[in-house]
Amino acid sequence: MLHPLKIVRTWRNRLRLIERMRIRPDDLVLEVASGQNPNPRSNVLCERYVLDDTERNEEPVLIDRPFVVGDAYELPFRDQAFDYVICSHLLEHLDDPTTVIRELQRVAPRGYVETPSRVNEKLNSFPFHLWYVSSEEGTMVFREKPRPIHDEELRGWFQGLGAAMPGFYDFYFENLHELGNVVGIVWKGSLPHRVERLDKESSEPGFSEAEAPNTVDEVAAIETVLRHASRTSWRVRVNSAIGRAVRRRSQGRVRLEELLVCPKCRVGLETTTEALECRECGRVYPVVRNGDRQVPFLVAPG
Repeated sequence: MLHPLKIVRTWRNRLRLIERMRIRPDDLVLEVASGQNPNPRSNVLCERYVLDDTERNEEPVLIDRPFVVGDAYELPFRDQAFDYVICSHLLEHLDDPTTVIRELQRVAPRGYVETPSRVNEKLNSFPFHLWYVSSEEGTMVFREKPRPIHDEELRGWFQGLGAAMPGFYDFYFENLHELGNVVGIVWKGSLPHRVERLDKESSEPGFSEAEAPNTVDEVAAIETVLRHASRTSWRVRVNSAIGRAVRRRSQGRVRLEELLVCPKCRVGLETTTEALECRECGRVYPVVRNGDRQVPFLVAPG
């Protein structure tokens, strides 16, 4: 059972982070790669991997507000559709962070990007993280990792601390920003960044990659999530309720159908009975519905 004091500490940290992001109360906020623990201030969530949870601690995706299945490389939103965009713990997973950063800048004039720091990645490496990330004079620097795990012995020592010191992980993860173990950058207009790749000969094989999603299975998974939304844990329901209060001044601005475009053509969509259709190229995208809740599946085939 989650201790009430931990809930209080968690929300204290979340509200401090929102303040640090400099999000205005009436800003319309998109979160890209929202995963299992979206920011409470985000009005619209966008996630590509609905079924494959291997890169998010094997926790199911959370759908508790307007939600779109979309690819960060081709976001299905019109230019400058949002006032603010959040992208947290995604770029370190991707081979081409520059393209995603351009997409973030396209859909919003301001935002916040966060990744594990270089030190954190060396201390607690993940084989699906491709980069050491640092902030250098206001520039976000991505340096390609030469191997999936920086140091197996160091990683094993760190992961053993949780068993040796009860409460260590709570302290560590609740104080990531204070300890300097994340790179968190608030940007306006553009996000200065640099990508430094290794020669292929100097890198080691073994990086894991997420499996290509199966659209049919993912649509079915979303239907199941919506159908059983009322069966989520009390912790999720409490967090969702508090989140609604945090974004109460901005949630009325969400008009999802006005924000969406075809991810390939960036042209508006026509609504049909069970799908959205691009006015330009004719691509058809399914919409999963359960009562008054709906999830557009805006991933371009091929």
